[in-house]
Amino acid sequence: MSFSPHRWSQRTRVRISFQVALAFTGLFWLLIFFSHYGRDSHVANATSAPIIRKVRMVYGNNSVYYRALKTHEDHSRRFGYPMTVLHKPLLEGAWSKTAILLRALIEELEKPEAQQVRWLFWVDGDTVLMNPNMPLETFLPPPELSHTHLMLTEDWNGMNNGVFFIRVHQ
Repeated sequence: MSFSPHRWSQRTRVRISFQVALAFTGLFWLLIFFSHYGRDSHVANATSAPIIRKVRMVYGNNSVYYRALKTHEDHSRRFGYPMTVLHKPLLEGAWSKTAILLRALIEELEKPEAQQVRWLFWVDGDTVLMNPNMPLETFLPPPELSHTHLMLTEDWNGMNNGVFFIRVHQ
C-alpha cells in the first residue's frame, strides 16, 4: 500500500487540508492567548499593597526542597508577593506549620488594613512551581464569594493541606 498523495481521493485531500487548517488556526489562537499571558500587566504595582503573601517552611539538608524554594522565590519576585520562609522548626512535630501560619496571620493583622495582604498562600516545602507566568490571583474566588475564607484541594487521600489559601480578616 502506497501513501502517495496522488492516489488519495479528493475527499481525503479536502479532509486533510481542513484538519491542517484547523490545527494551524487553533495554534494561532493559542499563541495570541498566551502571548498576553506572561506580560507585566499581571505584575503587582510597586506602590500598591500585595494581595497575597506566600508562607512555607524549608529546613534540613534536602537539596530538592531548596530547588523547589528557588522556583517560588523567582515567582514571588516577579509578581511582588512577600514570602515568609521558616528555616528551622518553631515547635516539635507537625506544629511548626500551624505556628508559622499563625505568626504570618498575626503579622498581617497588626498592619493597618490598607497594608495587609488579603490572602496567605501556604506551600509545602516539596512543592515546585511549574508555571512561573501564572499569577496566584487566578485561583482566588470572585468577589461575590467573599464568604470564602479557606481554599483547599483534594487528592486521592481526601483533603490535601500541601497548598492552600487562607483569607486574612478580622
